[in-house]
Amino acid sequence: MRYRPVSIAVGYTFYGAILVLGNIPGWRSGIGQVAPGFALHSLAYGFLSALFYNALEATALERVRFALTTVSLMGAGDELLQTLFPYRHASILDWAVDVTAAMVVAGGLALFELGRSRVRA
Repeated sequence: MRYRPVSIAVGYTFYGAILVLGNIPGWRSGIGQVAPGFALHSLAYGFLSALFYNALEATALERVRFALTTVSLMGAGDELLQTLFPYRHASILDWAVDVTAAMVVAGGLALFELGRSRVRA
């Protein structure tokens, strides 16, 4: 099993941006007027899932497992960090959206990959 360092670096950089920008006073509520929290969480953590799925050279199942584990922990970390700020609040529902987005994206990528490999055979 090999890792693709660029995908991992982009993933952690993007996650860092989520943590920093999401906890700037007023920034989250400002962007919330453009897109609701559900959409933001789905897009952000779905994108992270795609990055971490592609960060591993392994079987589709191992890649899904890696992406889901990584994104689940990142979502939990994001929600836990929010408890440190009086103007933010953690939400188990936000974390559930993060994990669901990761499952949909990683699962979709795995199905696409498996279907493509069957067509080639």
